[in-house]
Amino acid sequence: MKQINLQENLRKKFIKQGVKMVAPDTVFFSKDTKPLISSIATYIFINYMFEKADILYSQVSKENTQALRFNEYFKLEIYDEKDGFYNLILTKEKWQKEQKITSLLKYY
Repeated sequence: MKQINLQENLRKKFIKQGVKMVAPDTVFFSKDTKPLISSIATYIFINYMFEKADILYSQVSKENTQALRFNEYFKLEIYDEKDGFYNLILTKEKWQKEQKITSLLKYY
């Protein structure tokens, strides 16, 4: 019961901050999830999504600078601002290009 309330509270918190979730009941958060774990999960998710699509979109509240930085870290770019939100985009081509650069940097 306590874990369910934690999940509901965290989902509400993130939704209030501007995070869009297609199916909130399927998203689970932990109080002590480390940034590295979040980054790895996002990296895997983006790779998976680009197996299905050529363009990814994200929407972040202008007030949520942490979420904006997180999206920009994964090379999403702002393409529009509307109603207190930034709309971001990432193409499969750009993602693949960035992956090649990152792979090359490992050897230096």
